[in-house]
Amino acid sequence: MTHKHAIKNDEKYLNPWTLRYEGIYENLEEKFIEDYNKSKIKNQRTNILIGFVATLLFVFVNFFYVHESIIVSLSLRLLLFMPMALIFWYLSYKDYFYKISQRIIVIYIICGTIILLVIHYISSGYGAYAYRYELLLVSIFLYLFSTLRFKSVLLTSLIILVIYNIFYLYTKAISIEIHMDAMIMYGFIIIPGSLSTYYSEIAQRQSFYQRLKQSEEKVEMEHVNEDLEKKVAERTLELSITNENIQISEKAFRSLYEEAADAILIIEDRVMADYNQAFEVMFKLEYGFDFIGKDIRQLVKDFDDEEKDILEKFLERGNEEKSLKIQGKLFKRNHQPMILQIMFTRINLIEQEIIHALVRDITKESKMVENLEYISYHDQLTGIYNRLYFNKALGQLRTKENMPMMIIMADVNGLKLINDTFGYEVGDQYLIKVAKILKHASRKKDIIARLSGDEFAIICPKTEMLLVGDLILQIKKQARIQNIKGIQLSISLGYAIMNKPEDSLDEALKLAEDHMQERKVFESPTMRRKTIDVVIKTLHEKNAREELHSRRVSELSKILGKAIHLSEEKIKEIEMVGLLHDIGKIGVDENILNKTGRLTEEEYEAVKQHPEIGFRILNTSNEMLRLSNYVLYHHERWDGKGYPTGIKGDNIPIQSRIIAIVDTFDAITSERPYRPARSIEMALEELKENAGTQFDPYLVMAFVKAIQQENVTP
Repeated sequence: MTHKHAIKNDEKYLNPWTLRYEGIYENLEEKFIEDYNKSKIKNQRTNILIGFVATLLFVFVNFFYVHESIIVSLSLRLLLFMPMALIFWYLSYKDYFYKISQRIIVIYIICGTIILLVIHYISSGYGAYAYRYELLLVSIFLYLFSTLRFKSVLLTSLIILVIYNIFYLYTKAISIEIHMDAMIMYGFIIIPGSLSTYYSEIAQRQSFYQRLKQSEEKVEMEHVNEDLEKKVAERTLELSITNENIQISEKAFRSLYEEAADAILIIEDRVMADYNQAFEVMFKLEYGFDFIGKDIRQLVKDFDDEEKDILEKFLERGNEEKSLKIQGKLFKRNHQPMILQIMFTRINLIEQEIIHALVRDITKESKMVENLEYISYHDQLTGIYNRLYFNKALGQLRTKENMPMMIIMADVNGLKLINDTFGYEVGDQYLIKVAKILKHASRKKDIIARLSGDEFAIICPKTEMLLVGDLILQIKKQARIQNIKGIQLSISLGYAIMNKPEDSLDEALKLAEDHMQERKVFESPTMRRKTIDVVIKTLHEKNAREELHSRRVSELSKILGKAIHLSEEKIKEIEMVGLLHDIGKIGVDENILNKTGRLTEEEYEAVKQHPEIGFRILNTSNEMLRLSNYVLYHHERWDGKGYPTGIKGDNIPIQSRIIAIVDTFDAITSERPYRPARSIEMALEELKENAGTQFDPYLVMAFVKAIQQENVTP
C-alpha cells in the first residue's frame, strides 16, 4: 500500500512508544526517515563545524599553558578530533550523507565524549579550566543531539553515561563532588533534551503526515479538477455536437415533414396548427379552404359516430394513450367518398403537448380489401356466397334469436352430362340460372351459397316449416319454366331444421344431405334420360345428315344381327346402338363435321374424341350404361390399331364390331361434303379387303351375304 492510500485513513497512525508509523501507515516510516535526515543535514554540518572551531579555540588557549599534559591534550584534539570533524563535515556535502548522517553524528558525539574524558583526565590538575572545557563540549554535544532522532538520542545518552561512569570508576580523576555535580548536570540536560527530542520527533512525524496528506489531497484535488475540466470540455463538445445535430435533425425533419408523400397534420389543443404539402394537396385544394385554425372534428365530420367518440376520448386531457388509429369516410365536394385512415401520436414537448397525425387516403386499398373479401366469400361463377362464407355464416347465425333455423341442400341434376355433352360453358350457364332461381325464391336475410360444382345450400334463419315448404315449391316451379339448350332445369332439394343453438350442426347438415339424396334417386335418372333425348335431337337439328346416317346404321345393324342369328333382345339393343353410336359428335365443332376438304391432323384428332364423349353422355344413365361401352369401342379395329383404347379381336364387343362394319358401309355409300356417294359393290369390296385387319372377317362375310340377299339399295 502506498502512502497516498495510507494517509486517507483517519485511524491512529503513530505509536507513541516506538515512535513508528504502524498499521496501514507502516510504509510511511522509510520516507519519513529520509525526509527527516535530509532536513537536519544543514544543522548537522553547522554543529560539526562549531565543534571543530571550538576545539581550535581551545587549542589556542592551551598554548598559554606549557605543561606536558596540555601538549598531549592538544595533540589529541589536533590529531584525532579535528581530522574526524573535518572528514564528517566533508561527507555532509555528499548526496548519500542523509542515509548515514544519524550514525555519523552518534559516532561524532561518542568520539568527542571519549576525547573529552581523556583531556579531562590529562588536565585534571588544572581544575576549573578542565571543568569549564568539559561544560562547553557537553553543551556542543547536546546541541548535536537536537539533530538526532529520539531513538538515536536515547541510545547515545546511555552510551555516554556508561562511558562516563566507567571513566569515573577506573581513573579516580574526578572527585566525588564533581562527579555528583556532573551527574546532576547530565540528568538536567539529557532528560529534558531527550523529552524535547521525543516531542519534537512526534511533532515532526505529525507534520510530515499532515504535509503528505495535504500534498496528496492537493494532487487528488488537482486530478479531480483535471477530470472536471476534461469532462466539462467533453460535455461542452458533446453539447456543441448535439446542438449541431439537433439543427441538422430539425432541418432533416422539416424537409421530411414537408416532402413526405403522406399527409401530416400537427394538432395543438384540438386545433389543426400546421400541415405539410401532401396534406394541402389532398385537402385544401379539394375542399377549397384552409384547415389551419380549424377544429380537428372538421376533418372527421363524416366518420361514424363510434370512431368520433373514440377520437374524442383520445383528445381529452389526462388521457395517457400514446397513439390511436381511426378510419372513416370524408365526402368530397362532388359527394364522392374518400376513405381516410388517421394515425394519431401524442408527443410531449418541454412546454406543451402536441398530437402528430398521419393522414392516408386508403380509398383504393379499401376497395381492394373489399374486392378481396368479396372474392374470398363469393363464388366467382354465380356471384352468390361460397362454402367459406357458408361455414362462417352457420357459426354466426347459430344464436337463440335466429331459431328455428332451416338448412336446405340443393343439387343440380345432370350437370356432368351437360358439361360432357355441350361443354363447360353451357354447364356454367346452367349453374348461373340455378343460382338466380335460388336467390329469387329466397328472402333477403337468407344465405344462399354454392358449396361445390353442382351443390348449393340455403340458410334460412328464424323460419317456420311452412315457409320452407313454400320456398321449395317456388324453386321447383321456377326450375320447370327454365331451360338451357332445350334442357329443363332440374334441382333436387332436401332440408333439416335446427330448433335450438345447442342442436348438432353436423347432424342437421347430414339430415338435409340425406333428404336431398333421396329426392335425387327419383329425379336424376329422369333428368338424364330427358337430357340424352335433347342431345340426340340437338345433334340431328345441327346436322340432318347425321340423323339419316344414324337411322341407316340402325337398320343395317338389325340386318346383320339377324344374319348372325342374334336374339330379339340383342337385335333391339344393336338397333339402339346404331341410333346412338355418333351421339358424341355433339361435342365436335359443326364446321369440322361439315368441312368439304381434307381434315387437318388437329381436326381429325377432334373427331376421334366423339366415341369417348358419347360414352360419357350415355354413362350417366343406368339404363344406357351397357350401350355406352358399345359406343366407346365402335371405332376399334380387329388388329388393335383402332381408337380410343386400341383393343383388338374378340376383346371388342360384338355390338361394336357390327357398328364398325355397317358405319363404314354407310359412309362409303352415302354422299359426304368432301366426296360423292360410291356404289354398294365398291363398299362391299372395300369391306372384304379390310376383313381381318380393320373388321371382324366372319362378320364381314355375313354382312356381304346379307346385303346381297336383301338386295339393299343405297
